[in-house]
Amino acid sequence: MFAIGKQFKNDEEQIVNTCIKKRITAILLFLVISITYYSLPTTQTTDSLYSILLTETIIKDKKIDIGEHFDTTSNSEIEIPYQIEKINNKENYYFPHGSSFLSAPFVYIINKSGLRSIQDDSYSIDNEIKIQKILSAGLTAATVAVIFLIFKIFLGNTTSLLITTIFAFATPLASTLSRGLWAHTWLALLLSISIFIILRNIHRKSLPNPYILATLMSWMYFVRPISSISIIAISILCLIYFKKIIFKYCATGFLWLLAFTAYSYYNFNLLQPSYYFASRLGTENFFSALVGNLFSPSRGLLIYSCFLLPLLYLAIKNKRIEQYKRVLIIAFFTITSHLIVISSFPHWWGGYSYGPRLMSDMIPWLVVISALSIYNRKELKPSIIITLLTTSILSLLINTWAAYSQKTIEWNGIPDNIDSNPARLWDWKKPQFLAGIQQSPITISFPIIKNDKTIILLNSIAADAFLIDGWSYAESRSRWTEAKTARIGFGLETIQPISISLEFEPFIELDKNTQSIVFYINGERLEEYSFKSPGLEKITLEISDEYLKNQNIITIEIPEATSPASLGISEDKRLLGMAVYQIEINKQNKQ
Repeated sequence: MFAIGKQFKNDEEQIVNTCIKKRITAILLFLVISITYYSLPTTQTTDSLYSILLTETIIKDKKIDIGEHFDTTSNSEIEIPYQIEKINNKENYYFPHGSSFLSAPFVYIINKSGLRSIQDDSYSIDNEIKIQKILSAGLTAATVAVIFLIFKIFLGNTTSLLITTIFAFATPLASTLSRGLWAHTWLALLLSISIFIILRNIHRKSLPNPYILATLMSWMYFVRPISSISIIAISILCLIYFKKIIFKYCATGFLWLLAFTAYSYYNFNLLQPSYYFASRLGTENFFSALVGNLFSPSRGLLIYSCFLLPLLYLAIKNKRIEQYKRVLIIAFFTITSHLIVISSFPHWWGGYSYGPRLMSDMIPWLVVISALSIYNRKELKPSIIITLLTTSILSLLINTWAAYSQKTIEWNGIPDNIDSNPARLWDWKKPQFLAGIQQSPITISFPIIKNDKTIILLNSIAADAFLIDGWSYAESRSRWTEAKTARIGFGLETIQPISISLEFEPFIELDKNTQSIVFYINGERLEEYSFKSPGLEKITLEISDEYLKNQNIITIEIPEATSPASLGISEDKRLLGMAVYQIEINKQNKQ
């Protein structure tokens, strides 16, 4: 009896030590990955722009109207950014508010350190991007740590670490979710935690906490409505494995839904926000979208994370998954359903983004499939190992390149707007993952200047059609050049003299730097200007017809363009030259 008791005690100690070791590994993994993600230079703040402004407005003003800090009425010619909608004379963030609410505790702490997007009641886009970079790196690293814990349910420590690292750097976790505070960023963490809770309790043959699980499901919906598919999948698993918690689980979810409906009706006079409407779906181009989300050279999941192919094959062939067979079936069902839904969006490529952004919601389910693909296998064939290793390296290069080179995001607007020319998504000669490696192509057809007076607002999406390269993303009122050379193109139906006026601010930090700006038209030098102090400038270039063609390129050389980081102003590493508000092109009569 004494020997049996001693053996039981040793087994118990071993289990405790294993749990401690697993948690320490997860914490260390979180720290290493978060630092790595944060150190990578690129940012993606398109849909998520103003989400931190909303968070700080909630913290500071206890309301969601961001109009007091972001004024869209002072200049009638300035377009309201697509991220903002006006309802009842209030300016609200258009995308789901769940991420902004969940970020509030972290933003509050960051604000206390002195970093705020609202400064003296005015909005700082640079500070918003800094805060997003901190949060997205930390949240995505937390997702990676949870992914490691999921793998540990099925696999050994070394194998779990290896495949977790592959997921961390060879999927949209690295190329998208860690680059900005997308709704996907929060959803990936919430869904990963939910799946971990489900699988751990199946493994232990115990019951999960229904209140926690239902709360996670509810906030997934508040963050991103398409998560309804995963919510249904998790609920089915609860019905299969945990029937005893169903009533408490459903009741808790219902209470959260009532709260969400009340919030929506109070703020929008709708039972749910407009972003949640099913009318956004359609069937046009469904089959090409279905193929594109998997195999497009610029949006295909199985192109950008091709290491998933051998893992999917192994999961289907694995006959030793025992009690997890229904989990595997539901994982495949969820991914397939999600693919069908996103392929029903007319805008199925997800706009200005990198790779398979809309499929990134399925990463936690792909983790499940990957874990079950190797579960209970004694060994893998050499051919499978070689294929898995090769595809993992390729996927890693594709996704880490997006985290390193901002050119991969600029690809969406060069040579023309991806939203106006989605045919580029199928161009294998110029795929997005080679942006920054291949030389930027020049479009053969620029927009035609038809009116006597044309104003191009650089903060608008419409301006993208004129921009070739050297430009940063559109900000609230202007757009920066971010290289020592920036180019603009436009077309003319008839050759006649024109004048081009630019309103801009040179990037000058008091006495720290100056700017010289040289303008060319079709390779011919026009004018050179020098600036020694900051402030709004307006210049006009008179161009005679002898310099003009049907297709024209204005080249702006800014040899002294420099980064705010090099001047010790901020961490912004872009080579800023001038912030352009608008470009006005006027046709002149021939003399």
